[in-house]
Amino acid sequence: MSGASRYRADIQGLRAVAVVAVVAFHADLGLTGGFLGVDVFFVISGFVITSMLWAEQDRHGRVSLGRFYLRRVRRLLPALAVMVSVVALAVPLLGPRSAAVAASRTAVAGTLFGANMQLLTAAQGYFDPRTEANAFLHLWTLSVEEQFYLVFPVLLLVASRSKATRVVLAASALLSLGLAGVLTVGLVPGIAGSANRIAFYSAPTRAWEFLVGSLLALMLTGRWRPSPRFSDALTIAGGLALLVALTVFDESTSFPWPLGVVPVIATAALVVAGTVTDGRGTRLLASGPARWLGDRSYGWYLWHWPLIVFSRALFPGQGWAPPLAALVALGPTVVSHRWLEQPIRHGEPRLRPTFALGVVCVVGPLTAVATIAPQGRAWDANPTLKAMNAQLGRHLDAVRGCVDNGVEPPRPDRCVWVGESGAAGSDRVVLVGDSNAGHLSEGFVEAAGRGRFEARIVTRTGCPFADLEIRRDGQVDRGCRRFYEEQMTVLLQTRPSAVVLASAADLRVVDPTSQFRGGVNDGWAGDIDSKLRVWNLALSRTVTRLGDLGIGVVVVTPVPRFTGWQPLGECARLRILVDEAGCGADRPRGQTLPVGTRFREVEDQVAESAERATVLDLAPALCPGETCHTFVNGRWVFRDESHITVATSRAVAPELVRAIESVVGR
Repeated sequence: MSGASRYRADIQGLRAVAVVAVVAFHADLGLTGGFLGVDVFFVISGFVITSMLWAEQDRHGRVSLGRFYLRRVRRLLPALAVMVSVVALAVPLLGPRSAAVAASRTAVAGTLFGANMQLLTAAQGYFDPRTEANAFLHLWTLSVEEQFYLVFPVLLLVASRSKATRVVLAASALLSLGLAGVLTVGLVPGIAGSANRIAFYSAPTRAWEFLVGSLLALMLTGRWRPSPRFSDALTIAGGLALLVALTVFDESTSFPWPLGVVPVIATAALVVAGTVTDGRGTRLLASGPARWLGDRSYGWYLWHWPLIVFSRALFPGQGWAPPLAALVALGPTVVSHRWLEQPIRHGEPRLRPTFALGVVCVVGPLTAVATIAPQGRAWDANPTLKAMNAQLGRHLDAVRGCVDNGVEPPRPDRCVWVGESGAAGSDRVVLVGDSNAGHLSEGFVEAAGRGRFEARIVTRTGCPFADLEIRRDGQVDRGCRRFYEEQMTVLLQTRPSAVVLASAADLRVVDPTSQFRGGVNDGWAGDIDSKLRVWNLALSRTVTRLGDLGIGVVVVTPVPRFTGWQPLGECARLRILVDEAGCGADRPRGQTLPVGTRFREVEDQVAESAERATVLDLAPALCPGETCHTFVNGRWVFRDESHITVATSRAVAPELVRAIESVVGR
């Protein structure tokens, strides 16, 4: 073996590019593919670690795994432990209230090097808005890296003894890449709903990115170096490819091709180009500012995300807050680098002191995380917070087990309310639909009581109730179809006097990742016009089938939408105590209709063609003026961008009574 590890200033500059890309993406600065900076980090990590191990093997004839792991502990754990501890202590007051439990779990998992696995088992993906309220979401990348560090040195030693190091690493990389590809194209049965998350979060499906860097390190240990002209060409090609990936790709781009492959190849090209010390790209990446930021990239990565999450919770809807928080994060970054990372990482990695350091770096954060829940309960005893929390209770369908989500068995016996007459022959009404039906639960039950109806509720989150199929992110939601067919069978058999249909189908219409079709032999509709046509026919078939049996139908138009407004649960306690109304939003009524008046027109057409059907539009009651408010006279009308509060649900009971009575014939 020949060659030796040497300091590469351009590598530090490449780290700077990677961390700037990630921070810009997280700070909402319009860099749609900025999250691919983590792929750049993975390639660099594989390159640097392999170069270091190979150089040690070259100098001493052996690699000390113990020494390697001790160095990793000293390099990674102290800064991570301090960040987790400080952020955990601040989460109850400064962070999103509803994300405290998720943050606690991810912090514990991240401290134990398993944040990626914890997030993998969560129900939501990395780009889900609610997932992004987790102040420790970014720890998944560090966990993937730590898991790679745990396994890779052993793989390298085994491969080197087989005298086929490059072949073993290349085969491992192809196996990892192939596994990621097989998962994302849906070829693994039984995990269709989580295959993309597995490919994104798991170390085995990310290992190929590290291994590309490792293979580069082995290739460059020999005497071969690119010519200055070839180096410049690699710099231009790699730089352009990386620029395209960062600016053109987004979360909807398929992984691993091209989402992962392009930035990895681009990074590899830049790493190879950097071996020519007088190359143009090398000089740019090795410049003083780039090196300075690259040296501090680890700390900035650690601190930027929690502060961005806090900024959104403290200043909801303020576009200036995340970029400012990202800049403020450079403060603790500089402090951490100067007085924590540098002194510890350059110390002698002796076993007992490093072991003690590791114990402190695990116990300290876990202790801090354990205070999150008690702190939250203590703050919630404040009258202002207590009053707000009382308005944000769960709706009846969730409380009583009326939600059929395929996770927990529904409790239909708890989802029936008998009218005042108590007679078996009294009119029966059913509320059915998705969460937009669920948020009407209180008003519906109160309306049933006033009208002396027997009421039943059944909902399924994310499933508009109509005769169609839905595909999300390429996956057909068979659970939604099953829910529709089962509940239609029940309705047709029991023949209630009226059915109230409510859904957020308008959001599905404008969602580019959702598609509709009317039947298995139909094509999928993906654009707004096509989906509206499918919805029209699907809703018409549903209303007609019910009407043919004499069942009245109330179609509730979707409530006004505050698209982009974060849920009240993600507003920080400190902001509520200082300015509760600042957690809300105001919109002109015209901006609260995702597809304008077209959705209401479709529903009107369906109702007009049926004998006993009507459309109930709650917008006038929820937004009586030209401007829609989420917070009115000290009372919260909406709880998030598309759902009303429990108190608001009760307030619309009179409108529900009138609509039900109109189709029942009273």
